Amino acid sequence: MEKWRKGCFVGLVALLTATILMGCGSVTLLVADAACFRSLTAKIPVYPNAAITQERYTLLRPFGLGETVMVLNSNDDLPVVEQWYTVVAERNRRDLLNFITAAQWSAARNVDGMGTQIVLNGICGG
Repeated sequence: MEKWRKGCFVGLVALLTATILMGCGSVTLLVADAACFRSLTAKIPVYPNAAITQERYTLLRPFGLGETVMVLNSNDDLPVVEQWYTVVAERNRRDLLNFITAAQWSAARNVDGMGTQIVLNGICGG
């Protein structure tokens, strides 16, 4: 009878330890994802009133851990869009989380000549 209680106790401790480790891992993942999201959405925000035409991300959400590629279409002219992203980049140049993320944007006239196509690419933790 004594061996049964000892085995049950050891099993309970192992189960509790595994639960704690999984919980800590989950919390760490969510905190890292939130830090990535904060940094990338500051560096390469979605252009105001632009329509998202394509979106691809590798992990939990766009601009979180992993890689995100987003294609936007705006009715604004190319110089207006370029100026807006240049101001955003300068404003966020000294972000403390810059070391964990890499971000870039590019813009070109839409194929039909009306408005601008914007491509946002962000990587965090990789």
